[in-house]
Amino acid sequence: MAGRTGAAPQPRHRLRGHTFELRSCATELLMDGIDRVGEGAPATVGVTGGPGPARTRTEVTGPDPPGPAPR
Repeated sequence: MAGRTGAAPQPRHRLRGHTFELRSCATELLMDGIDRVGEGAPATVGVTGGPGPARTRTEVTGPDPPGPAPR
């Protein structure tokens, strides 16, 4: 998906079988990634584990942020 400010409902909807806390965490990670890399960059939201009390891992991956400007 393209990381855009209005994109947060899409992963929340796809994660509707998970807890509110997990959906909130995934949304926060996505928004942090957009702030870090820039709007429109490709992003992937991943969840390993399953619904319930078991340990779950949430991650958002995307391109590395641009480096500092050359001198």
